[in-house]
Amino acid sequence: MENLADLPATNSSSLHDLMEKVLISNHTPKEKIKLIDELRKNNPTTSDRWGYRWAIWMLGIAVLITIICIWCLAAKEHDISVGLISLGSSVA
Repeated sequence: MENLADLPATNSSSLHDLMEKVLISNHTPKEKIKLIDELRKNNPTTSDRWGYRWAIWMLGIAVLITIICIWCLAAKEHDISVGLISLGSSVA
């Protein structure tokens, strides 16, 4: 089985281009799976899915907290600051 270094690649090859080269090669299906897994491991944006999920969850929680604070202030007939509204709208 060839290594990833043996695959013909240029500097402008993207991950999908390299995966396509692996899929059209003459390797066995097990070798193709192993090579594609190695390509995925070497691409940091596809291996760090949880970072993006945590960021979205935190932004959603910030929006919910802002809405709850605005609702509580409005229920007690307090003035709602412009900063709180701008915080909620910038997070959303």
